[in-house]
Amino acid sequence: MKKTVLFLSFFLASNLALADCNFKKAARNKMLDQKIGLSGNCDTEKTVKTQATKKVDDNLGVDSKKIQKDITDKKNNVENKVSNINKTVDKIK
Repeated sequence: MKKTVLFLSFFLASNLALADCNFKKAARNKMLDQKIGLSGNCDTEKTVKTQATKKVDDNLGVDSKKIQKDITDKKNNVENKVSNINKTVDKIK
């Protein structure tokens, strides 16, 4: 019962704080993994990557998340156009 309550508490807390992966969350997840065999999405590797990305973004004055979203949107737009062109070509044939 204790493990279930702890797991549910952890699950709710992790869903509320998914925005950033930091060393405190990584340590908490490691402890939970050792204690009950369950951990969250944040680990030390992801934490280092997140912190390094933040530093680079701050130094360059950019927002890599926004850039990644823009790239994904443009890629999807191009894929849609290619799909429409392929449909048109198939109709012409």
